[in-house]
Amino acid sequence: MEGPEALRAFVDAARPGMLASDPVSLIKAMESLLPPVDVAALTGDLGEFLVARTNRALRDSTDGWLDDDLAFLRPWGFKLDSIRVPVRIAHGRQDLMVPFAHGQWLAGHVPGDEALLSDADGHVSLQAQLAPLLDWMIAAAR
Repeated sequence: MEGPEALRAFVDAARPGMLASDPVSLIKAMESLLPPVDVAALTGDLGEFLVARTNRALRDSTDGWLDDDLAFLRPWGFKLDSIRVPVRIAHGRQDLMVPFAHGQWLAGHVPGDEALLSDADGHVSLQAQLAPLLDWMIAAAR
């Protein structure tokens, strides 16, 4: 909310710690944002995968992180009701990072979406289900 310069300073300062993290330190750093289901998901292979993916994303710069956060506050350049491709919206009720109401709202505003609104999942635990999502994406692209 303070603008791109303040956000850039924050993400740039956080980058070295993120690059040096492992699943245990990631859980510790994010514990106020992780319900038990997400902590459990981070303790296995998914935790290693997410750390590796984060390291790859931040290896050269924080530009992607910055753009992702700024997208919360800026228009996306299109209206949701203009979407004409298959969309699957997945959101967990236990998510402490993004309000569940946001997933419900998106599910009601994206035409023809397939909503997977889960009472049992959080923000991270849904990522343990990437294989079925990738299968769906491949099938939808055909």
